[in-house]
Amino acid sequence: MRSVAYILKNMTVLFSLASLVACGNMSASISPASDISAKSKATTAQAEDTQFVPDLLQTIPLHDTGGTPADEIDSDYASDNSTVQAQSPVVDDSNPTSSTTTSTETSANNDTTATPQVPKTDPKPSEPVKPTPPHVDGKVAEAGNIKPTVYYFPVFNEDKDLCDKGDVKTLHGVNGEKIMNVCPNTLAACGLQGSCAIIQKGVRRSFNISDRVNGVDRFFEMTNKECPYGYGVKSSCLDPFYTLAADMDIYKAGDVIFIPSVVGLKLPDGSTHNGYFIVRDQGRGINGKGRFDFYSGFLSWRDAKNPFRKLGFDDTKTAVPYQKIVGDKAEQILRSRSYPRLPVVQKKPLPTQN
Repeated sequence: MRSVAYILKNMTVLFSLASLVACGNMSASISPASDISAKSKATTAQAEDTQFVPDLLQTIPLHDTGGTPADEIDSDYASDNSTVQAQSPVVDDSNPTSSTTTSTETSANNDTTATPQVPKTDPKPSEPVKPTPPHVDGKVAEAGNIKPTVYYFPVFNEDKDLCDKGDVKTLHGVNGEKIMNVCPNTLAACGLQGSCAIIQKGVRRSFNISDRVNGVDRFFEMTNKECPYGYGVKSSCLDPFYTLAADMDIYKAGDVIFIPSVVGLKLPDGSTHNGYFIVRDQGRGINGKGRFDFYSGFLSWRDAKNPFRKLGFDDTKTAVPYQKIVGDKAEQILRSRSYPRLPVVQKKPLPTQN
């Protein structure tokens, strides 16, 4: 009986198996322990095969793999810290549309979440590097834009440019005394420009403003050749094309100003300008920082040959950068122009007449 029962049992199992095979669903009905073990081994093998997948995903930026903004590395941070070493990007050749990344988007543990490389000393981003000022060297004490005008040493030939005797004005000396009678335009220009030369009866006389008393300009006559172009503040000689008149409440005599746009400017004597000026004078209406009056010697600001006019310095709307230089460089410039006197080698431009 036991044999018969055993045979029937086996026939039932075979019949069930045949039915399942016919339905194509045998794998869903059998779950022996051996099959479960095999499936577990297969899963383990699959995991081992896929543990290198993150290496492929690392060639794609974090924003493409679902990373949050906190996961991304600040590019400015990386560029400002020398401890972050840039490497060549890795490209996934299997995906032509994939992007590239640098080593800062990968980690040593092959994790898809990138970990920023933090500097060992200071974890904070460094301050942006400021551009080096465009002067040769020296310290910059002040910087801004100029508001320029040009002044010069006018020469008036009153033997040719006569005016009515009833219109003449008195040119006064230091103590208020009368020096000579001149045309009104001559007197006004001498006061405005600060120095001038006047020709009367074939004699040329040069004058420099001394001060202004009760609205009347007072002059002294220049009889020596030490400062042929006139005097500025503190008896400093006016140095054509290198002298500035400035606000003495802000600047002081001997201040050195550098203007990059003047570098290389060709001057009437054939030389080229180095861009450095010295404050040697003051003037009416010259007020505020960057308000400079550029001295051009005997060459009028109206003359098309005036190099300052070529730069637009005859227009206060011209705004170009300047720097006030201090330190060793400033001392070097003062020595090179023999401040407060004139350079030893000084080519004197030919005077013009109005």
